[in-house]
Amino acid sequence: MPGDSPAGPPVTAGRSTPGRPGPPPGSLAPGAVAWCVTAALVGAVMAYTLLRSPTWWSIPRDPTDWDAARYLVHGHLASVYSPGTGLVSFPGFVVLSLPVVALADLLHLGTLGSGAGHSLRPTAWLLWGPWVSLAAGSIILLADSVARHLGVARTRRAVLSLVEAALVWQLAALWGHPEDALAVSVVLVAWLASERDHWTAAGWLTGVAVCLQPLVLLVVPLLVVTCPAGRRAWFCVRTVVISVVLVVPELVVSFRPTWDHLVQQPNYPTLDHPTPLLGLAPHLADVGGVTAVAAGPARLVSLVLCCAVAAVVYRHPQPPERMVWCFALCFALRSLLESVMDPYYVWPALALALVVAARNRGLYFTLAALTGILVSGYAQGVDSPWRWWGPLVVGTAIVLAAAFPVAPRPSSADGDGGGDRSTARAGASPGVPAGDAPPGGRQLNQPTTSTITSADPASSAG
Repeated sequence: MPGDSPAGPPVTAGRSTPGRPGPPPGSLAPGAVAWCVTAALVGAVMAYTLLRSPTWWSIPRDPTDWDAARYLVHGHLASVYSPGTGLVSFPGFVVLSLPVVALADLLHLGTLGSGAGHSLRPTAWLLWGPWVSLAAGSIILLADSVARHLGVARTRRAVLSLVEAALVWQLAALWGHPEDALAVSVVLVAWLASERDHWTAAGWLTGVAVCLQPLVLLVVPLLVVTCPAGRRAWFCVRTVVISVVLVVPELVVSFRPTWDHLVQQPNYPTLDHPTPLLGLAPHLADVGGVTAVAAGPARLVSLVLCCAVAAVVYRHPQPPERMVWCFALCFALRSLLESVMDPYYVWPALALALVVAARNRGLYFTLAALTGILVSGYAQGVDSPWRWWGPLVVGTAIVLAAAFPVAPRPSSADGDGGGDRSTARAGASPGVPAGDAPPGGRQLNQPTTSTITSADPASSAG
């Protein structure tokens, strides 16, 4: 926070470029504060949903995964992508949720179902609520692990956990889309595995993340270009195979609805928030009398732009903290190009940018944290397209700018910056002592210019 001062030697965390040795092994387990905040999130979500009103339970508005999972439990495979579920992602989280839904059916608990939101007290929420809250809270744990990997101090990580909980609240308590947070968490685990050169595990974990929520495809190109050349093909195979196994049966038994939901990805401007780009979206046939547009083409454009970011990273390899920042940038591109948005669409970019911002000076971290919370809260409101979408884009840009890692972050004075890091100065080459790093603190045999990185003031000051 403001007034923090660096202490100790600068550090480099992990491995972001092929051919560079990884750091010595060390624990990246989330800290006790992160676990406590996650538990508090689960309790707060349940208290909010059960106690908000004496007459009804405030269940999240969009239980699409519950509907689809219940169809699977009862053997209705062809109904998973029916218009009644509204599912437009791969069914990974649906499959993962089957035991919870099956147990609710076994106990004859009152089902959630679409539209059950504020009018009933569906007792299945007593099982489903803790499950979705814990899945959404996974990002608190992974943000702490990544921050520890980047050398962030223990006290700063504690503040980060609280801010992450404030941001992810909407996914669990308001909208019921924990699969977004869980997918981002799993792809961060994959990135941490790649930092230790465990590319087989990284590939499978990325595949799990994709089948949970295709949103993470935006950062897959960044993982591909940092993968060693001889392993890229198998990495890509592992990334897609799980989703193929889950989606092909759906295409066989119900091709047209599955294809329409996964490729066209219908969204509804009269139900959600239209943006100024609505006029560019292809219009679909009305669904139940509700106007629908295709979100798929705009998301494909976002993926192309993310591939361009990955191409820059391939030509100019980046240190770990800037890789995480690039992840946040790729997620932000989605919000920039969507024709219809839900309030939680801005969440992934904010969540990852704050992890990197925690490395920066207290003023920048405070600016990023406060702006991120304000953007998240403002997104829940309703206004005209420009007055709603414009502040979200500007606010997200402010968070990204405040989070941009200009100089290496020193290790923490409390001695808990994380075990998975090198003791050499940022950019030092393998085998080169910290004090003998090349001028400017850059890696030997690495490019000396970058279209992403800016000049490091610490190098000129030293």
